[in-house]
Amino acid sequence: FRRKYSPHFLTLYNNLSVVHYSFIKWNCDLLIMKLEELLITSLGYKTVKRTGRTGGGCISQGETFHAVTEDGRDELLYVKGNTGAGARKMFDGEFASLDAIQKTGCIRVPTPIKVLNDPDSKSSAMLVMENLNIQGLSSSSKQLGTQLAKLHLHNIERGKRGAPDYVSRFGFHVETCCGSIPQSNTWNDSWPSFYTNKLQEQIDLVGADDEAKKLWKE
Repeated sequence: FRRKYSPHFLTLYNNLSVVHYSFIKWNCDLLIMKLEELLITSLGYKTVKRTGRTGGGCISQGETFHAVTEDGRDELLYVKGNTGAGARKMFDGEFASLDAIQKTGCIRVPTPIKVLNDPDSKSSAMLVMENLNIQGLSSSSKQLGTQLAKLHLHNIERGKRGAPDYVSRFGFHVETCCGSIPQSNTWNDSWPSFYTNKLQEQIDLVGADDEAKKLWKE
């Protein structure tokens, strides 16, 4: 490469590479600054700063931010973002799910704070929640299993005690998602009917898979 091109060309090429990298870094820093400003404006924090800790999965990405409230309290926020067309619906469902689980008092989950739209995108949205330190949880697997079992029995136990908030039907008040796929949670008095409807949704998504449809009918 160096023998083929002149030193002047190589100098120009290197300078352009530096400019390109600087532009990308500037653009990323600008996006982070805009996100910090959005969190301050939407949630009423005094300051919000990035921590540099990031994470995510196959469809969403997230980052931890350090926030200071107006009365001087420190908080850690985890902001989970998604650019898909159904991002808002997905995060509204996740917010409602975390809120419902938290209200049972059976298991510790991050406190959901707010779902926000990305002002620079028609489809992107983000879920702001409490940041929990989950390092070292493998040593608490037995406790986690016990709490999950308690969570699944929570509504049944409420019914046995005649609690006014006992839910006798199957469903949920908002749509949730499996990954990015919306899942209807329409209320139903029958568990077999409710679960059959859930499976039917998946079969409908298979599309032209005749074998799957034939097996489902059988």
